Amino acid sequence: MLVLLARKCDPGAARLGITLSRRIGGAVVRNRCKRRIKEVVRLAVRVPAADLVVIGKPALAQASFQELQRALGALLEKASANSGMRRPP
Repeated sequence: MLVLLARKCDPGAARLGITLSRRIGGAVVRNRCKRRIKEVVRLAVRVPAADLVVIGKPALAQASFQELQRALGALLEKASANSGMRRPP
């Protein structure tokens, strides 16, 4: 459903990029998915101090908000654990 790319950056300078192809759906569906991803990242307990790129797959359009939270939360935890990144103060 999602792919996450993370690269460590200076604390306080974290950025989020979201890319969704037309295979996910029309403009309305893609924009809804982007808003949902942004909200999940905003609500996330542990976000690494990194430049994040989220790549959506076609299954994203049919996923519930809870499924999206679980999937992206697991990816963020994995990115934090693998690179030793910490949440900015």
